[in-house]
Amino acid sequence: MESRWQSAYRTLSQMKALGVPAPVERATVDRFVIGFLANHLDRSLHQLLDELNNAGYSCPSDWRKCVYEVFDAARAVEKGPYPYEDVYAAALMMAQIPSFLYEDRSRVYRGQRCVKWPFKPNIFRGHTDFRVEQTRLTNLLSALRNEYPAYCDEQLLAIIQHYSEESKTKTWLLDVTRDPFVALFFASHHGKENDVGVVVQFTLKAWEEWSVGGSNLLGEFRFIDVPLVPRIGAQKAVFLDGAHPDLLDQYVPYEIQFCQKGGLTFEDQAASISEAHLLRIQNDPFATYLAAWNSRGHPLPTDSQPITPRRFLKEFLTGDDYLEMIVGWFQQRGPNLTSEHVCLLRKLCSFHAMLQGERVSSRTSRSLQRLKSVAEHIVIPANGQGLDITWQRVQKLILEEYSRRFFEDAATVQKVLDRLVPPT
Repeated sequence: MESRWQSAYRTLSQMKALGVPAPVERATVDRFVIGFLANHLDRSLHQLLDELNNAGYSCPSDWRKCVYEVFDAARAVEKGPYPYEDVYAAALMMAQIPSFLYEDRSRVYRGQRCVKWPFKPNIFRGHTDFRVEQTRLTNLLSALRNEYPAYCDEQLLAIIQHYSEESKTKTWLLDVTRDPFVALFFASHHGKENDVGVVVQFTLKAWEEWSVGGSNLLGEFRFIDVPLVPRIGAQKAVFLDGAHPDLLDQYVPYEIQFCQKGGLTFEDQAASISEAHLLRIQNDPFATYLAAWNSRGHPLPTDSQPITPRRFLKEFLTGDDYLEMIVGWFQQRGPNLTSEHVCLLRKLCSFHAMLQGERVSSRTSRSLQRLKSVAEHIVIPANGQGLDITWQRVQKLILEEYSRRFFEDAATVQKVLDRLVPPT
């Protein structure tokens, strides 16, 4: 039986799909429909219908009833509990947020079935033996070079990532998508009852600033064009390459959470979002080849050099790694750092590295945002007055910032601070 949210989203999808004549741009209709839904348009329903008709949109006879059904459901979701009650409630909420409505290259999205899972490429998850997986990946890449010589290694690595289920081979790429509703499909696909699914939004401009153009341990998002590969095209795929797995969990993006309902997967047939469109594409030669490759024995060719990540990934990050990131941030934007700044920042980074091994209430409490905020207070004092800042003041800032919103973490933060030796 459909939930209220699933029924309302289905109605919304049908409203957007019906009666759109060729001269009318899709975005024009979306702006009217979603604009009314999100209460962004200061007009009555009667005015809205008139404007749609004048724009060439052929409104169904029961459109008024449909609008009110969707509008009432959307308002109920907005005022209801969080995480949202199911994946379609999340979809209705996303349909009210302008940044989720239109695809461009300024934002990308990732869906995960459980909010507790870390954001890690599959080669770094669980108890994976990196060397064993690296050998398997090298072997498959060598086979694909022979089978598909028109593709470069970067493109072949993207293919392996998107067909990992067929090949049973892992990579260090993290796949994301330009379409938030594709991410919502993957966040709910095979979701387990009572888990909390999540869709996260990465803003590429902010990522560029955080990663200093992809030069530090955060890595970079890469739009790898792989023509004629059905699954990559259908999923509108983008890849995060070179990121240290521990840092992904510390970069806390905007997110939408929802309660998983067993067997309920978000689909929108009008938008070509379904298992058949995204995963089970008919006559997909890559799925066929990679599944066959996995079923065969495949000894490693003696002339194959192990493929390695673009950047060496240390197992554990130290305070010096975080300090290198902070120095890069200030070199990019200013001001220049003094020796006193570096002394305090080094101690801050040691604290941040130590905190990663502690249990805290939320990723937010140990995030890069917290580290950057305290660093800015050290280097750029309030009101630009250039006041000297002491280690005692930095400790107070750390306690305030790292336990902000999650006061239960204050004791953990203080425990880590107590283990530090104040700088001389």
